[in-house]
Amino acid sequence: EAVIEQESNWKLDAMRYEPRLAQKFAEAGYRSDVITPLATSFGLMQVVFGLHRERCGVESPVDLLDVETNVRCGVSYLRACFDKSKSVRAALVCYNGGESYAQKVIERIAQKLVG
Repeated sequence: EAVIEQESNWKLDAMRYEPRLAQKFAEAGYRSDVITPLATSFGLMQVVFGLHRERCGVESPVDLLDVETNVRCGVSYLRACFDKSKSVRAALVCYNGGESYAQKVIERIAQKLVG
């Protein structure tokens, strides 16, 4: 949940996730000239289609707008990062590529444990 909150600024009362993008992509026939300006990463876990297409078993970026598919794919990648490093912090750095990102997620987790 903390990763989703960091990735999508997700809260119970407000989500950045926009399911109507799926319709825009479908209408555009998944053309890269339309998809690229709209988003480079998709869904609640902000999965990058080009990097995780095979891992997720998806055919188009639109598939990543399905909440279940997106979360399953994001968690799969996060788990692979953890299995490789055996460290939560290192897995978070792997997931997003930055120490500041990892720190923010860890702080969110700490807030949930305390609050």
